[in-house]
Amino acid sequence: MDANCRTCQNFKCRSTGYAGVLLSPPPLETLHQSAEQGCVTCDILWIFIKELLKPDLRQDYTFLFIVKNEDHRTLAKIRDDQTVLFTVTGPTKRTERITLYRLQDQPCPWEAVPTAVHVPTSTKSPEALSWVNEKLAACLQSHPTCNATQDFLPTRLVDVGFHTPIVKLTETFGIPPTTLYLALSHCWGPPESITTKLTTANYANYKQGIPISSLPLTFQHAVELARSLSVRYIWIDSLCIIQDDAADWRAEAATMCSVYQHSHLTIAAAASSSGKGGLFYESPMSEATGVLADGRPYSVFARREIKHMDRQFPLLKRGWVLQERVLSPRMVFFGEHELLWECRECQTCQCSPHSGGIETIIEKLSPEAPSTQNKAPPAAETVRRWHDLVEAYTELGLTVPGDIFAAIYGIADCLSPLHDGRLLAGMWEDSMASDLAWRRSIPSAQRLGSWRAPTWSWASIQGPVFWDEVLSLCPAEERFGILRTPRTSDVPPTVGFSDRAIRLRGVVVPLPYGHVRYYLGRKQCYIEDVAVQMDLGEDVYCLRLLHSHGKYTSIVLCRTDPANHVYERIGIAQFTDPGEPYIAAEPVATRYIEEGNKHVREGSPPWWEGGTVVELELI
Repeated sequence: MDANCRTCQNFKCRSTGYAGVLLSPPPLETLHQSAEQGCVTCDILWIFIKELLKPDLRQDYTFLFIVKNEDHRTLAKIRDDQTVLFTVTGPTKRTERITLYRLQDQPCPWEAVPTAVHVPTSTKSPEALSWVNEKLAACLQSHPTCNATQDFLPTRLVDVGFHTPIVKLTETFGIPPTTLYLALSHCWGPPESITTKLTTANYANYKQGIPISSLPLTFQHAVELARSLSVRYIWIDSLCIIQDDAADWRAEAATMCSVYQHSHLTIAAAASSSGKGGLFYESPMSEATGVLADGRPYSVFARREIKHMDRQFPLLKRGWVLQERVLSPRMVFFGEHELLWECRECQTCQCSPHSGGIETIIEKLSPEAPSTQNKAPPAAETVRRWHDLVEAYTELGLTVPGDIFAAIYGIADCLSPLHDGRLLAGMWEDSMASDLAWRRSIPSAQRLGSWRAPTWSWASIQGPVFWDEVLSLCPAEERFGILRTPRTSDVPPTVGFSDRAIRLRGVVVPLPYGHVRYYLGRKQCYIEDVAVQMDLGEDVYCLRLLHSHGKYTSIVLCRTDPANHVYERIGIAQFTDPGEPYIAAEPVATRYIEEGNKHVREGSPPWWEGGTVVELELI
């Protein structure tokens, strides 16, 4: 190896403050030439690139080395242990990442190369199946919170049988409720990728048998895995819900909480974007060997970078999957390069057995979650948990926008014992003031072309939302109250939320729209839900919502029917005085706001002062 090689610098990186970057990205041909000129390090890297990136490799690609460790972290850091990777980037900006590693206690000429464990090169391998069985057995034996009493079966299951070329649709009314079953979590993808669906026309035929060869590849692999795990039944949505029967769909969607909470194991086709993708993938590993100066042999290994962020998996970008993931007691994810395990007490993966798993903020829900004795108002932790879940949910995609409430209904059903009231358009009756304090996360949020939810609901806009918890967990303004709630017959709602109106009582402060839009907006107090077209002199109305010492939240409304006090929500106004303590007992007396270069003494924000107690209808 050449300690003076300008191409690889023999992995002696210079510090940049965040990571050691060995050099600016040169063409791959530079690496190739350096390898041919005798640099052992470049030769090894060239071998790795050729073996792992073929057939896509082209000479006009560039490469970049990054050495990362505990002290020099980067935003792209994968694990807390040391990581060495290099990227290969093509003209289209497509980037492939390759990780270098060595085995524990094995010699290596490069100190920067970290230790790691081998991962099977196929997620279908006997080693992979053994890993799943090992994690499942450990969870069943030593995780009490993962093991609820099994006393529920879905209406229908698929009987995978053993050593037969068919599977059968089975009605479960005659099967003991303690029977084990798996559940499949998958992306449907384009309609043509799901080649078998349960309908009223084929119902009887599916009970007689479905040829395994006719199933989408993901379903075929799921059947194969169920047989390998010696579990006879599996629940697959498109085969266990009658797809052309709206009543059956509603009835089955209402049981999603129980379907996933009582599954023995949920299989997640994480790497597949459609039914054609399957569960099983090959992931090659490359090895380079040599001899140290003292005569000891060494080996260095390379593999494509293993993904661990939830957004890197096609499945985990899908809105329906959130409740499947949150409710399942245990879940195994079939990734492109490895298997990952997630249960209520453990997260791990094949490449990092002690600290791995999918990096996420999602917290699983237990069916034994304790209900509070005094459920009005709910505990702050309960309110915050719902906000966290909705924030994560609105980051995900839905093929059918009208599924917005149905796809999270299972989670709501699980959390309902913690609340004293119904869920209304994604908002809980007993925490309505806090739930109304949602804000859009991105400037480009829009309302859908077709109506989906009332303007007061976070589901009325298309795009992610969030709550400022310091403000949204303040007590409700003392005169705020709910007089009448919407009614809906659909449980869960199947096409949005059918009733728009909620009747409220509270203090309303009128202000010119121009004052709110430009004065408050400039000070980051006012955030519009979506862009609105209004005259600057037209009044808008600020409904006092939440208040604690130095902290204020109002929702901003426009009046659509003055005679009947009917309003729509258009935004939110919030303010926190950083000099005031959180949730102080005494009411606020005065505060200071910045106006230009002056500090002006004020009693409260302008959108909080004065006002009149009114009864209003919000739609």
